[in-house]
Amino acid sequence: MKASIRERVSGARLRDGVPPLYRDEIVKGSDPAGVYTLVLCAHTERDVVHSAPLLQAFRRLGEPAINGVIVVGTVFT
Repeated sequence: MKASIRERVSGARLRDGVPPLYRDEIVKGSDPAGVYTLVLCAHTERDVVHSAPLLQAFRRLGEPAINGVIVVGTVFT
């Protein structure tokens, strides 16, 4: 599954950009005043994120946001 990239997401809007399962955790680890690049991978319980699609996403990624890149998925290999 191809990863989705959102290049400039404000820290205050990160909660709205991730699946419900991750919303509380993303608020804990981010700065509301910051700007992040958000990479959304497969995120259902049974989905496994393989390295190849993730590497392709990083190649497509331009300049990362000032506060960093947040990658969301369930199981990474």
